[in-house]
Amino acid sequence: MKAAPLLRAWLHRLRENGVRFHMRHRWVGWDEAGALRFEVRNNPHPSPDGRGAISSPSNNNNETEKPFSPREKGGDEGALVKIAHFDAVILALGGGSWPQLGSDGAWIALLEQHGAHVAPLRPSNCGFEIAWSDHFRERFVGEPLKSVAASFGEVRKQGECLITTHGIEGGLIYALSAPLRDEIERIGSATLHLDLLPDWSAEKVLAEVSHPRGSRSLSSHLQSRLGLKG
Repeated sequence: MKAAPLLRAWLHRLRENGVRFHMRHRWVGWDEAGALRFEVRNNPHPSPDGRGAISSPSNNNNETEKPFSPREKGGDEGALVKIAHFDAVILALGGGSWPQLGSDGAWIALLEQHGAHVAPLRPSNCGFEIAWSDHFRERFVGEPLKSVAASFGEVRKQGECLITTHGIEGGLIYALSAPLRDEIERIGSATLHLDLLPDWSAEKVLAEVSHPRGSRSLSSHLQSRLGLKG
């Protein structure tokens, strides 16, 4: 199933089970009584005074609303603030890698101001830069590597990845991103080993490439005997 239909089905199931979603809400800290404060912007249903309205379909006794004063810290003209009280709160705030969609790491300062220790944000689930030769880059950028294995240290994973202009990325690489990142931070670089035929033994590969190739080029020979293109 593709991502969009899966997401819609998931959201539909959650709503059927009573989960409420409040879109366009940005957590901006606590009020004096310890309640959570949410900035609400870009509401499609403005209030009569033109300042906007809360997008949730209905209020409960735990929520109050008021215009968001630009004099308040973090305030912005044209926004509202919602004050909400909860018995328990789970914070799932994302990192700092996608500010366009709200993942800007602004929550770190809010938590640190209240005495919470927050580990520094570090790259994760990321691609890595490789200094490809011009020849390699011209021929293989955009090419997927399917059903390959990647090894780093004692860790070996199998999956797919993609050759990019500046390096390599994809699910297989993301699975090894943490140890690769740690090694780069430690010594400045990391060596990743790719096995293009993870289901073949070294002896089988050697036996296949040892066949005479006659007038065929090496690339044609590898494609014929091993199924490798390039």
